[in-house]
Amino acid sequence: MDDTEGRAIITPSARRHGVPDADILHAVRNPRQVDFTDDGHIFAIGSQRDGAFVELVIVDDVANGLLRIIHAMPARTTRLR
Repeated sequence: MDDTEGRAIITPSARRHGVPDADILHAVRNPRQVDFTDDGHIFAIGSQRDGAFVELVIVDDVANGLLRIIHAMPARTTRLR
């Protein structure tokens, strides 16, 4: 997921928890954990610019060559492994 330049779209729902766009993109480029869900979403935990972790839900829009980030929030300790 490191080739995100120009391919990542941050949707309004991803901004709901107040994570800055620059931190969301940094987390997408620097994942610690990546899992693929049964419904086709990508769940990732990545680091923000300050090193704190953020949870992401991403939809890989293959048809348009985009990653749509639909959720971002500070990582819950229960999600870190």
